Amino acid sequence: DYVPQMINGLTQADAAVVIIDATSDLIFEASNVDQISADATPAEIARGQTFEQLTIAKNLGIERVLILVNKMDAVNWDQERFELIKESLTTHLVEKLDFSSHDLEFVPASGFKGDNIVKQSNHCSWYKNGTLLERLEKLNEKSHKSIEDLTLDSKDPFVLTITDITSSTGSDTSKKSDQLIIHGRVNSGILQP
Repeated sequence: DYVPQMINGLTQADAAVVIIDATSDLIFEASNVDQISADATPAEIARGQTFEQLTIAKNLGIERVLILVNKMDAVNWDQERFELIKESLTTHLVEKLDFSSHDLEFVPASGFKGDNIVKQSNHCSWYKNGTLLERLEKLNEKSHKSIEDLTLDSKDPFVLTITDITSSTGSDTSKKSDQLIIHGRVNSGILQP
């Protein structure tokens, strides 16, 4: 059930949040791959489940990605490890999936101790770009449009990504039994009753 639910969530999302395990020797959940290294081939990297999901996200129109590098406490907040993961992901996402490097954000964190999740970590003096919550709030601000932006969008063609269709044959007797309820996300244009 995970993949259909993940795809349904992506169709409604403004950005993707990906959690990477800093302690794993596998290249982002790839099978039959030895270790994360600077010389990992794109084919090795692309076999990972993380990249399969990010490929789907990109194809569904997601442009911004926030990557949380978790379990940094287990690697003693090793900046080189963080930079290796960041570089490997950025290279693949920019070159193979056509993400913009400006739309990729990385946060080193420890979910177990809560460092860089809500409060700034005392153990990670080399990182100064904000906590996960702060980065999410900035992504949220970028996603909301001003009145001027909405007015500009009104000239765009109407595009709706449909996420679900249900029949109105439930307990609501005010609707006709042959009506369908369409759920989705408006990607461009406007819709008025």
